[in-house]
Amino acid sequence: MALGRKQNVLAFFHPYCNAGGGGERVLWCALRTMQHKYPHLQYVIYSGDYEATKEQILLKAKQRFGITIDPRNVRFVFLRLRRLVEADIYPRFTLVAQTLGGLVLGFEALLKLNPSIFIDSGLPEAKWQPMFTTRLSLV
Repeated sequence: MALGRKQNVLAFFHPYCNAGGGGERVLWCALRTMQHKYPHLQYVIYSGDYEATKEQILLKAKQRFGITIDPRNVRFVFLRLRRLVEADIYPRFTLVAQTLGGLVLGFEALLKLNPSIFIDSGLPEAKWQPMFTTRLSLV
């Protein structure tokens, strides 16, 4: 359980980072840009794609989008509770249930690693993000 904040860590909350769609392209472009601008930072991606390895996910990003990510300062924190945000498990009150599931998933992420900066780039129903607002001087 991560209790203390990790300094100089920028984390992207993107539970479906290995899906290969437009949102994932934005994630990989953002990560590549941040690596070039702030090479001293460590980068974390919270992912529910625990069946894939770091190498497999980064290779898919390169093959699908032509985006090369430097693996040396990137790590993945795998989330086991991603299923809680999937619509098909909630026959009624789907949006409310997904929002609550997103809250649980966000807490799982922060309990595993509490970064300096937390960027939600993956869940449109994550209306709880203001609770996790953090700050880091990048200068």
